[in-house]
Order: sequence, then structure tokens, then C-alpha cells
Amino acid sequence: LIEEYLEAQHLFLRRLLGINSRSMLAVLFTETGLMPIRVRRLLLGLSRLRYLADLGPERRVRIALLDSLDLLEAGHSCWAGDIAILLRSLPTPIQVTAKDFLAVESVEAIAKRVIEAVDADLQFDIDHLKKTHLLRNRLELLDDKLTMVTRRRRHYLTMVPIPAHRKALTRLLLSDHNLSSERLRYPARYRLAIPEAERLCRFCRREVENEVHALLVCDGHQPLAALREAFLVELFECDVTLEATYMILSCHDFLGHMVSSRKAVKRVAKFVCEVLNLYDSFERYIPTGFER
Repeated sequence: LIEEYLEAQHLFLRRLLGINSRSMLAVLFTETGLMPIRVRRLLLGLSRLRYLADLGPERRVRIALLDSLDLLEAGHSCWAGDIAILLRSLPTPIQVTAKDFLAVESVEAIAKRVIEAVDADLQFDIDHLKKTHLLRNRLELLDDKLTMVTRRRRHYLTMVPIPAHRKALTRLLLSDHNLSSERLRYPARYRLAIPEAERLCRFCRREVENEVHALLVCDGHQPLAALREAFLVELFECDVTLEATYMILSCHDFLGHMVSSRKAVKRVAKFVCEVLNLYDSFERYIPTGFER
């Protein structure tokens, strides 16, 4: 049954974000702030355990908890044993004893460690998967200060009201777009997978057609250059601080600053949608020598 719940959660979140059915799992949770359902059920179990640990000895349900802990110590199947098994199966295993389930403070500490273990596992994927390079080193405003947050409902999901613009920006950030850097990564019916260095831009054919190149670099197509020029003028009007960073940062880092700007994120999302649509209206460049 849990597998059906997992499938339903993944399907729902992918549709919500507008990404394909084979997307990375980690981004479903880092971008929405939700917890994987298997871990969520574990946290609910720990919440129930905390309630039981706080009851007086005269309550029958407290007696039932003590019986379950006796079974755990004896190595028999029981409710407390199921929780212990789930804790050991986390990406960073948590070892517990029956005594750890008897105090409210220790149960709360276990729940905190569960959240930390899950967030660390998600952050590891963000830091090491090639597709998540635009999601790294992001700072979020939390308690009036900027800090790195692994799981959070990101501002671009709520501050971009037009669905087409929001989905275009989401797909760009999650590497689910149609640029050659992503699409030529995989083999097709009549061609092989193409090495990254040869996934050249369909307009200039000088550099790899990736997110940064398409949005901020390519000058091989006049309408694209004009679109970018008009966008930058409006961008600096939306957020004047971006003009200074544009002059000193690399294009990759500036793209991150653009997306992070709450003042300009709607205009950024519109620009991303326009650029991706422009690229889609021209045939992709396929280098020779990779035919099947």
C-alpha cells in the first residue's frame, strides 16, 4: 500500500511542478517543502509515540506502550519495533533502544534527527547531481536573515501567476527543458547520445546550448539578442541591485541572482518562457557522426 501512496505523491508533485514523469525525485521535495510520504508517516508515528510517552502510568494506552517496548527488547515484532526498523532504514541510520521511547525529550530528539537525515540526503543530491547545478548555494529569507534551506516552497512557485511562465522557469531550474544540453544527453531512435561538448547551440554553433548560454550569452540570432536586450532594461528597472551584479558576476551566478530576486522573478519567468519558445521554433543542431 505504501508504494501506491509513494506513486500518487510523486505523480501529484510532478504534475504540480509541470515536469516529466521521469524527473529526479529529490527536487519534488526541495522545491515544494514537502516531506517524502514514507518519512512523513514515520514522523506521525513518532508524534504518537511522544504523546504516549507523556501519559501517566495509570493510563491503559501507556501500559500498552510498555508492553510494546518489552517486545522490542525481547526482539519480537511490535509497533515500537516497526518504528525502530524504519529509523534504521533511513539514509543515515538512527539506532535506538526501548529506553529512548520512554521520554518525551528523547522522542523529540529522534524526530529532529529524522528531519536532519532526510534533508541531508536531499541536499547531497542537489550538490552532486549534474542536473541540479542551478539549485545549489541558494539563499532564502528565513527569520529576517538569508540562509540555505534544503526544503521550502520556493518563491517562484507562488510569485509567478501565469502558469506558462511559472512552468517554463521551473523546467529550466530543474533541467527538464528542451535545450540541447538536456535533450541530446539521451539516445533517440535514429541517433546515439551526444557528448556534452558537442551539444552545440542551434544558432551560433560555438558553445554548448545550455541554460546560461541560451538566456544570457548567445548572439547568433538577432531576435534572441534583441529579446535579451529589452529584458535586461526591464530587469534592472524591477530590481536596481541586479545591474551592479550583472557587471561583476559570471553569467551562471547572475542567472541565480535573477531567479532569487523576488522583485523581478515574474519578469524573469516571462523571459525564460519567451527564450525557450524561440529555441523550440527552430530545428535543433545535431552534429554528424552519431547516427545509428
